[in-house]
Amino acid sequence: IAGDWAGQVSAWTAADGKAAASFDANPAGVAERIKLAEAALTSAEQAVASAAEQEKAAIQNAENVSLAATAAQKAVNDAKAAVNADAATVNAATKTHDAATQAVGMVQRTAAARKLWSDSLATAAKSMSEAAAKEPKNSELQAVLTEANAAAKKAAGESAAAQTAIAEKLAEAAKAKQALDAVKANQANTSAGVAAAEKKALAAAQAVTAANAVKAQATAKKGEAEKAVVAAKESLAKLKAVPKVT
Repeated sequence: IAGDWAGQVSAWTAADGKAAASFDANPAGVAERIKLAEAALTSAEQAVASAAEQEKAAIQNAENVSLAATAAQKAVNDAKAAVNADAATVNAATKTHDAATQAVGMVQRTAAARKLWSDSLATAAKSMSEAAAKEPKNSELQAVLTEANAAAKKAAGESAAAQTAIAEKLAEAAKAKQALDAVKANQANTSAGVAAAEKKALAAAQAVTAANAVKAQATAKKGEAEKAVVAAKESLAKLKAVPKVT
């Protein structure tokens, strides 16, 4: 045990020389020490109140962040559902476009055949007309010419109708292609939306982890403050239990 000029008395263990305790050589009186202990208790209680407010704020923040994370994850799920819906829409639009394209090919082939048939009948009718012109009194030949002209006229009308059908089918195919391009573009945008939503969800999850860590720290700080209050109360109680010297 040794003391210094500042009035501080210290004690060390003889075996290893480690500090064991320290004492005030001229401690304040019990009344003064009680006042100090009461002040320490008040300060400790204020620290508890402050820590409790911090914990309350941390808990509320953690709840808010958790709700935001839940909403962010829902946005991811909704975006993925939209992608699936877009896939079905693209599939349907593709089938429509394919059918329209096939229809164009069919009417084009039909139109080609009708034109060939119309041209053949027109050539035959022309030949018959030339032959009939040489025999104007041949009633049978004139009758055949009439039939040939009628057949050629009918075939020409059917050929023209086939050409109109081609134009209509081409317009339908173009419309189907435009619709397919639109749904594909929308699908691309939706897919990009999934990536953006996942990025936000990840950030929100990280925020939850950070908020929970702050909450845990606030709770631990309040616990330490409460222990300090208990210690301050015990110290004050011991001082108050000291018999008064008369």
